[in-house]
Amino acid sequence: MMTNMSERSPSQGAVIELKDVEKSFGATKVLTGVNLSIAKGETVVILGPSGSGKSTLLRTTNRLEPIDSGEIWYHGKPIPREGRELAAYRAEVGMVFQQFNLYPHKTAVQNITLAPVKRGKQKPEEARARALRLLADVNLSEHANKRPGALSGGQQQRVAIARAMAMDPEVILFDEPTSALDPEMIQEVVHVMKRLSADGMTMAVVTHEIGFARESADRIVFMDEGRIIEESDPESFFTNPRTERAQEFLGKILNH
Repeated sequence: MMTNMSERSPSQGAVIELKDVEKSFGATKVLTGVNLSIAKGETVVILGPSGSGKSTLLRTTNRLEPIDSGEIWYHGKPIPREGRELAAYRAEVGMVFQQFNLYPHKTAVQNITLAPVKRGKQKPEEARARALRLLADVNLSEHANKRPGALSGGQQQRVAIARAMAMDPEVILFDEPTSALDPEMIQEVVHVMKRLSADGMTMAVVTHEIGFARESADRIVFMDEGRIIEESDPESFFTNPRTERAQEFLGKILNH
């Protein structure tokens, strides 16, 4: 029987739900039969080797990449395809990228206020006050009027997180947010992410930061070759992975 695409009953507590999602780039299958639900307040960490489809999964969830088949729902409704509805959805489901994607000619405050003002969510003075509070939250108050070129990579990524938070999202998708950072800067960003998780922000995180996955994840999703092949709580995954592929993956990264 065909699913009613206008609306459905989401799985228990699900904010975002992917059902039988498939995606190819040319002849290369990147996602195959992906099923995933993310509950309100849950931190889901997505692990897997390079090329396993992790980032593509997030990008399809934010509709930066269209899917070939399957369905993605937000609160039981299909995610919008374009226009104002899609912009509104992306305000609710924010994304933080590997590269910071800040406007180089704008200050930290200006980068954060741009979207809320442009989309009419806040007046300029209100948006600036909120941006300053968010910069304080990520320990960057003294850098409010600096442009990205004057900031370290870790500082730029924290500005990018504050920018995502400025839209008051319900969900934030993190696509390897520390992969472009020098090792000493990684913990600055991980600390902010841990606090967001502890505060109950709904998060899906693609990362290689095993400490964050162990300490902050409610659930580990392990991908390989475009499929989700294992899901469990962090303790079970890291101490007793069920699949041989996950055992092999963990053997490499934990003994690195």
